[in-house]
Parts: sequence; C-alpha cells; structure tokens
Amino acid sequence: MSPPSPYARKVRILIRAAGLQDAITEHEVTATPLQSGPQALAANPLGRIPARIRTKGPALHDSRVICRYIDSLSDVALYPEAHRWEVLTLGATAGGILGSAVSMTCEFRLRGDGAWDDWIEAQ
Repeated sequence: MSPPSPYARKVRILIRAAGLQDAITEHEVTATPLQSGPQALAANPLGRIPARIRTKGPALHDSRVICRYIDSLSDVALYPEAHRWEVLTLGATAGGILGSAVSMTCEFRLRGDGAWDDWIEAQ
C-alpha cells in the first residue's frame, strides 16, 4: 500500500472496520501513476496498488477484490447478503469517484497551468 493512494485507503479502512488490523500487516511501497515500484510489480502484474499477498494462493489485486476478500475473513458482514446489490453499487460509485479523482490529480500534476481546467471540471 501507499498512504496517498485512495484505493489503498479504501482497503485500509475496511481492514479496520472488519477489526483485522492486528491480523493483516501493511507494507508501504513507493509507487506513482507513472512508475510502479518493484514491490508493486512483484505483487501485481499491472504494478498497481493495493495488493494482498497471501501465504496460500496467488496475490490479490484491485481494491474491490481485496475488500471482498477481507470481508470473507471477518464476521462483520460488511457486504450483507440482504443488501448485496445496493452495497456493490455504492462501491462501484465510490470506485468511479476515486478513478476521476486520480485522473484529475494526474492531469493537474502533469499539465498544471489551467490548460486542462475544462476537462477536470467535467470529471
């Protein structure tokens, strides 16, 4: 994980909501949208974070997959069966917002100077 990553933050929040912060060790890696760190590449063929390294089975990547995995380890039922579709839709909405925020941040950092203000506002 990387603290500035909104996707890693989502997973970190779910770990705490599930009460698993003592059972899951977080490892901070250096990664940017333009350059993946070697640890991220070793855990995820896309070089993105977060990734969940498991002792049995391949690493998991994509915050949506990791969040469902964390929920499966807990009795908290953060994805309750009775409201499955509402919860998944809410998660998809949050993922869309995160994607737009990451895109806006990258555009601003790469281009700055207001050249992309209309595009950013549309996002």
